[in-house]
Amino acid sequence: MTEITPRRGRGRLRHRGHWVLVDANARLLAIGSRAYPGLSAVSGLDLVARRLLVPLLRTALTTGSPGANRACVDGQPWSARAVPLPSALTTAPVAALGIYEHPDQPPATAPTVGTWEWDLDPNRGRFHWAPQTYFLHGHARTGTDPMTWPRWLDEHLALGDRIIVRALCDAAARTQSPQAQFADVIAITGDTTIPVRVTARGVRRPGRTVLVGTIMPLSTQPVPTANQLPALLSLSRDQVYLVDPVYEVVYLTGPQQHDFGLRLPRSRSIPQFSHPDDLAHVRSLLRRAVESQIPVSSTARFAGIEGWTRVDVTAAAAPLGAATSHVWLCVRPAT
Repeated sequence: MTEITPRRGRGRLRHRGHWVLVDANARLLAIGSRAYPGLSAVSGLDLVARRLLVPLLRTALTTGSPGANRACVDGQPWSARAVPLPSALTTAPVAALGIYEHPDQPPATAPTVGTWEWDLDPNRGRFHWAPQTYFLHGHARTGTDPMTWPRWLDEHLALGDRIIVRALCDAAARTQSPQAQFADVIAITGDTTIPVRVTARGVRRPGRTVLVGTIMPLSTQPVPTANQLPALLSLSRDQVYLVDPVYEVVYLTGPQQHDFGLRLPRSRSIPQFSHPDDLAHVRSLLRRAVESQIPVSSTARFAGIEGWTRVDVTAAAAPLGAATSHVWLCVRPAT
């Protein structure tokens, strides 16, 4: 058993009994229910946690296997353990959880932390949630109804947070920084909402970029922002969709859809939403809006509750940071 002699002070054991969450580079994401903005675990934890817990966390991240250890502090025994959080698709750890406590004291229940992975290749487009992520969102996991990234944003995030998380993903993919980027947002879990921190990190793999990240509950609400999008959409007389033209999917839906008799398919796919004879025309609208950076208007038929519905459509580019422009589709009854 290792003997550790920490510096004196009230804070020397301040993280005892608190679960610590670190990203794949052992940078702090949370201690207990408190989120941290990517601080180094070495500088952010108490001395006992640094000496006893951090090595276990690093080993869990490297080997993908859980570990445990014991040490004495001023003659007092302490036990620590760490568990990796694997990617939703592969066994590679995305993050790790660890805790230290007196051996006779049962450790606190580990928090539910979900992981996710998104292959950004448009031809693959695979998106995966780990079982914990489904559980966290109160969503049944079935092989016939897997989660997709447009549904995650449009069904499981508050309206004003969907663009925030999409921009987070674009930034992580663009920078491919070893440090995870994050956003604190509101998640929709069935009939309730909870504050969560979403992290994302771009990882280069042969021939493509993959995003990996975590979703964890927060104990406090995110800091309010001056996001006026929900109010603006509620005032609009048009039905509004935000479209990613690369993946040809809708990932933000305004509130008036059913008033117009439209029915967006569960896949949120533009090819499935558009009438087959109008699909080329809809694609042309999206492309022209991005290329010209000015609104373009036309008519098209989209899937409706009672069959195909002809509507007037205006497409306008919506730059998202440094990423390729996405497109607002404003739809109204055909005149």
